[in-house]
Amino acid sequence: RAIEGSLNPTIKALYEDADVLEAAPFFGSLYDVFINAVARPSTATAPQYSDVSAAFFTSVHSVLTGEQDAATAFEVLELDLQDIIDK
Repeated sequence: RAIEGSLNPTIKALYEDADVLEAAPFFGSLYDVFINAVARPSTATAPQYSDVSAAFFTSVHSVLTGEQDAATAFEVLELDLQDIIDK
C-alpha cells in the first residue's frame, strides 16, 4: 500500500525501507514527525474535551489581551485542568 498508493505505513520499519523510500521519498522526512507526534487533546481528554478546550482558550486569550501574564495564566490553567480531570 505504501509503494503502490503512497499511503502512510503503519509499520515503523517501512519508513526506512529502500523500496518504500524509492516509491515515496517523502516518507523519509515524515518518520521524525510521526515518531515525535503527540496525541490530540481530544484523545487524552475524551468526554471533557469541550471543557479542556474552553479552559485553554480562556487562558491564552487572557495572555494575548494582557489581562494576565503568561506565568499566572499557566498556573490558573493548571488548576482549572486539574479541576476538570477531577470531575
